Amino acid sequence: MSKIVIWRSLLLLLLAAVGGLVPGPVNADREGRQAQGKDAEEAAEKAQQSTGGRVLNVQDQNHPDKGGYKVRVLTPDGRVRTVDVESQKGK
Repeated sequence: MSKIVIWRSLLLLLLAAVGGLVPGPVNADREGRQAQGKDAEEAAEKAQQSTGGRVLNVQDQNHPDKGGYKVRVLTPDGRVRTVDVESQKGK
């Protein structure tokens, strides 16, 4: 076996080992939504159901006139879309 093949194999093994230790963006996003609370989780679910995509990010709009969340979704066709979801607070 050549030295190049051995080095490539070792590099792939190292990358696979390190990749399993680092939390992925899906887990980080889920933890972020949990920190924002139940309303953010509900906004994420509504956006996911309406688009059929995967939720990438949920942000509180922090606007006095517009309560709610901006939810970024990766749609099944590969596009990133922002969905505005109204907050249920006060309703």
